[in-house]
Amino acid sequence: MASIYLGKKSGSSVSAISSNVKATVNVTREISRECTNFEKVTYKITYPKGYENEYVTTVFGSYYNVLIFNGHNGKHRGDRIFGYYSPANNSQVVREVCVYYSVLRDYMPLMVTFATRGNGTYICTYETLRNQKWFYAYDIDKYKLRQNLVQGLPKELNRSTKKAKIRFKTDAGHNMNINGLNEIRLNRKFSKVIFIPNRKTRKGSDGPYDFYNSELFKQNSLNEVIKEDVLTSIKDQTMDGIVVYYLRRGGIALLVEFIDGCKSKTQIVRKYIQGNEWENGTVTYYNDQELIRELDKIKNRINGSEYDNMGSAPAIFNNTGVSGGSTGNNTGEFDEESDIDIEATTPYPGDDDYYIETNTPNIGNMIFYILAGSILAAVFVAVAYYKIPRFLAILYRKIT
Repeated sequence: MASIYLGKKSGSSVSAISSNVKATVNVTREISRECTNFEKVTYKITYPKGYENEYVTTVFGSYYNVLIFNGHNGKHRGDRIFGYYSPANNSQVVREVCVYYSVLRDYMPLMVTFATRGNGTYICTYETLRNQKWFYAYDIDKYKLRQNLVQGLPKELNRSTKKAKIRFKTDAGHNMNINGLNEIRLNRKFSKVIFIPNRKTRKGSDGPYDFYNSELFKQNSLNEVIKEDVLTSIKDQTMDGIVVYYLRRGGIALLVEFIDGCKSKTQIVRKYIQGNEWENGTVTYYNDQELIRELDKIKNRINGSEYDNMGSAPAIFNNTGVSGGSTGNNTGEFDEESDIDIEATTPYPGDDDYYIETNTPNIGNMIFYILAGSILAAVFVAVAYYKIPRFLAILYRKIT
């Protein structure tokens, strides 16, 4: 059976489908083309030769079962969320699983699609799969969503967030019931802060919750309030959330996105390093690499390269915590020198953390202590063998 780990958003993993046969799951992450305010994580399942394009008959089709876990690898599986069991023929075998998240809450799965060898694509809500626990392959028609992704994703996000919304105010004020305190690092140059409504803190109110222009940026002499004439199109408008992208050195805001629904996205781009000159713009990207290239273009255009030698960013921007939940992944696909960092997307510890927490002994140290103990014991025996008889003989002569 192939295992899908929701906490793993890049790289690959191997699943044993029998004692001698293994399936490979390749994982990629990108912005959804259908709904650009949502991201898609694709798990492509590849079987070895003889199993890839043909159906190999087994008891209950167990070779082709698919299990979904909320951990990030075989050692830290987490909880099993769902099982797709017993495909009866080749057309029911799943070749690809896609999981969809809001770009504002990439720790909260919303929709899951199953693409089969029979060229069928079945859309299910994550909530349905979690509640159902499992079903047989031939039953998937009973549980699939009758809507497409464009209709279903915003609806499911609204259900999950209880329709919580932000209302953008162009004047000064103090935000209430808004989450957005932590920096999320994209790479060594850039970071982002995501603002979303926090409905739980205000009982008896469904919002929308006012978000003030004066609270949009972190305190910085180069981050002045955006002029109201640039914000005309979003004044008093409700939305799902706001994303602000920063140049980490100096904490200079470069790009702001006001996000709502499937693909409604208003983007405001900084024009100059100094002052509050911004303009409406269009920044297109479909993955982290493309996003970073676009941020680099903005930085270079406003002559941000002069500030490469600025001092460290303000203290709040040296904290690389993730707002609202785990959003990289401790799977180690990218090392410290990489331009792209994967954000934490799972509550389960990484391998290094696991070994520290469980105090797993170091094998080299164990061998050293065993050898040292053996040598000391041998020395003690040798001393006892030669010294004790001599001592007893001397003692005997004194007595007699």
